[in-house]
Amino acid sequence: MRIIKTISRWLYRAFALIGFLTVALTLAVTLAYKLRNVDNLDRPFVDDPQAIGWWTSADFVNSPNDFSPQVQRRSHGLFLQSMELRPGGKMNQEWMTWTKGTILNHGGDHTASDYEIRQIDGVRYLFYQWKSGDYIYLHLKPKYYVLRWSGPPGRDIVDNIDLPFVNDPDVLGHWTAVDFVELKDEFSPGSRHWDEDLYLKGVTFYPNGGFRYSMTQPDPAAAPQLRVKWTKGVVLHGGDHTASKYEIRETGGEKYMFFEWKSGDYTIRHQPPRFYVLQWTGDVPATNPSTNPTTSP
Repeated sequence: MRIIKTISRWLYRAFALIGFLTVALTLAVTLAYKLRNVDNLDRPFVDDPQAIGWWTSADFVNSPNDFSPQVQRRSHGLFLQSMELRPGGKMNQEWMTWTKGTILNHGGDHTASDYEIRQIDGVRYLFYQWKSGDYIYLHLKPKYYVLRWSGPPGRDIVDNIDLPFVNDPDVLGHWTAVDFVELKDEFSPGSRHWDEDLYLKGVTFYPNGGFRYSMTQPDPAAAPQLRVKWTKGVVLHGGDHTASKYEIRETGGEKYMFFEWKSGDYTIRHQPPRFYVLQWTGDVPATNPSTNPTTSP
């Protein structure tokens, strides 16, 4: 009987403590919400032709004066990858608008973030106040995204694919995809960074510029694709109008390729390309297959 009373007493105390903590947490959240920063969004539109277009993230800094194009602290792994400022004050995010010098978030954040445009070494950069929860609820000074102008609004990126053929004997052969990374240094042989199925299974570089993507395992008898070719260091896609760089590295006696994957995230949303990592797995015939080439994927 005494044991039951002791247990009941401890349970009572535990439930009382849980109730107290729940009430305290509710009060803290309510207080933080009431004391949050709420910016004034009632601002007239003033045009700024220099701001119109696509902007791609290049860095994240404490203040604009901390940025140097030669010493970038962060360009990958950023929450904000790109944004589009359209004519008339609209943006690619429907709950956001802009006026000269300010980007307005009409969603739950209710923030007015200053921006500043600077020309550095012939490149146009936009410094954008990042008013996250640190600013809204903790009242901390906002940091800045640094974004580089990457093209007019509503327009896909179109790379220059008019490049002459330069031979590269080291690239010839079949390459099998083994990983997909945001940064080249993320790759480690023997371990997989990307935990999902790889969309690209492999590629084949034929002599004289022939090239083929494989969404299944590479077929040695397959022919090059019609609208894709390569020159030293670059794969040129005539359909997507992309020029994807590749780099070959030798690690642990194996040959690996880091191949830029320029999907719609790059061409449409102006985001930096990620990399497929491919391992060299075999030679190709001395000449391109004689079968008719197929169209690209």
